[in-house]
Amino acid sequence: MHQFLDIDRSLVEELVRLGYTKDEIEPILNALELNANNAGLGRVSPKRTRFITAALDALIQRFKDVLNSGQYDAFLKAGYLPDEIRSIGFTNLLPTTQLLVNTGLAYASGEYERLHRLGYADVQIRSLIRAGFTVVQLRALADRVN
Repeated sequence: MHQFLDIDRSLVEELVRLGYTKDEIEPILNALELNANNAGLGRVSPKRTRFITAALDALIQRFKDVLNSGQYDAFLKAGYLPDEIRSIGFTNLLPTTQLLVNTGLAYASGEYERLHRLGYADVQIRSLIRAGFTVVQLRALADRVN
């Protein structure tokens, strides 16, 4: 991770303490670098480091909130894998509570199991839910596949 020399090392260490791996951290840092570039904050901009630091702080806080609120265990109970949960903290656009609700609704409606029977793997179905698919959209997808 030597290309990220200007990033506060303690933030990266905190991600490691939270269970993120090098293979998960590098894409996160790359994405934040791209976001800084897209925001017009070039390598020499004094705001660049603050921008990336604020984003990492927010990511760390979001994941800690998931851990401390019991949502982490709820995600595990709903079938999410630890690496999926870590990814949710960074990539998911839905609030974590809404994602848990949507996952429960997908199970309760039978559409989760229906997609499973149609050949979708659990991780694929959860990815659809994470992408914001509603029960109606999952049903439409299953109808098309069927």
